[in-house]
Amino acid sequence: MPNLICSVCEKEYDDVMLKFCRSCGSPLFFVYDISREKFREYLDTALNLFVEGIWSYHHLLPTRDVGVSLGEGWTPLIGAKNMCKKLGIKIYIKNESLNPNNTFIDRGATVDVQFAYENKFRSLVTASPGDYSISIASYACVRGIETLHFIPRNIESWKVYRLALANTSIVFTENYSKALDKAIKQSTQKNHYLSIPLSPTVIDGYRTIVFEILSILKDGVDWISIPVGDGVLASAIYKGVNEVSENLCIEPPKILLTKVRYVNEESLLDEISKTMLSELSIEKPLASKLIQRILNMGIMMEVDENDILRATYILATEEGIFVDPVGAASLAGVVKAIENNIINMHEKVVIVLSGSPSKDPYVLYRILSNNINIKSDIRYLIEREDIYINEIRREILRILYELGKIHMYGIWRELRKRGYTLTLQTLYHHVNYLKDLGLVKVIGKNGRRILYTITEIGLEILSRVSS
Repeated sequence: MPNLICSVCEKEYDDVMLKFCRSCGSPLFFVYDISREKFREYLDTALNLFVEGIWSYHHLLPTRDVGVSLGEGWTPLIGAKNMCKKLGIKIYIKNESLNPNNTFIDRGATVDVQFAYENKFRSLVTASPGDYSISIASYACVRGIETLHFIPRNIESWKVYRLALANTSIVFTENYSKALDKAIKQSTQKNHYLSIPLSPTVIDGYRTIVFEILSILKDGVDWISIPVGDGVLASAIYKGVNEVSENLCIEPPKILLTKVRYVNEESLLDEISKTMLSELSIEKPLASKLIQRILNMGIMMEVDENDILRATYILATEEGIFVDPVGAASLAGVVKAIENNIINMHEKVVIVLSGSPSKDPYVLYRILSNNINIKSDIRYLIEREDIYINEIRREILRILYELGKIHMYGIWRELRKRGYTLTLQTLYHHVNYLKDLGLVKVIGKNGRRILYTITEIGLEILSRVSS
């Protein structure tokens, strides 16, 4: 069994159940006593064992035995020929949306659940905004491990349904921070296994992305581009790059981190990225120290909503690959890096796509509406959606009439109470549409939250559509 070492202060620990450094709070890394020859052998052997998923690398994972595989890992590494011509560099796409639960998280979840199983735990507790819990629940149910999930109240309803289908227990909390506090307390008091995104077991599962890339691209790669998110994926890529470069004696790829810049509260990606990318914010000391170390061998690019929407459109139209805009953040970072002459035309880049395809009509609408060359019949469909006050918009007007003034999240929460389920980004679309018609207006702020109210014209329209 490998030992743990702090990724920042390098303090060593024998207790493999620890989740982060007791001294500085940074992520912990497993250290393996493996010779360079053996390391190379394990990488070469894995190519012939890809049917076992990431467990083809089981000698380089912190478990005694091979765990449950649902088909995670060995996601396609696609040569993006059209984007190569368009952007002028050699691009490969690592499509992590093709994992069983449509996210790279499956790689860490299978390792974490196997680790819990081998350590005789038959119940575990998680804290996450949803995606992580879904992945853990999938692998835990196969192993017969009971799961308890602490999740924020503003989680999208489909994620709750997915968890319920895995026969799990769910407890709602005010936010992710409180969910994490409750999970830690529950694991201590009830002897549940604590499964959180920062776990060193999870990090080691994620780092198999690097193993797969460099097992296939044996002549090396110049850049690996990933979303920065919670800092855990970045930590894993950093660890994997260092291990491979040291044991194979090759030049380590540079790491390009892409961070979403929030333009304002009304941004489509403001709420999406907070839930999909930020399970542990890099602004917190927990991961920021390590992020600074990672930047010594790479760079961070900031992108906004429009950058990501454009990248999503390019990916879909040039390569036939569609992911949620947040999942394409790493491509947006590469485009920005090329524009700033950080990546040059002779370099080879692997772009890791992290998100699954979105079926949300508003997300699709926003991607399409950024292109002025949409066919006229498609544009007609887009515009047709906005020419009447449908049931949802009528209910929004009614809420604003009854409550006087309220912020976006408050409207969303009130809609849920009344039996309406929609995502926050779809709600933004409806409210902004009503605002453009002059039926709703902004009347100020409550902290960072923008407050809305109904206008006199809105009252007139509400009375008309309610009669």
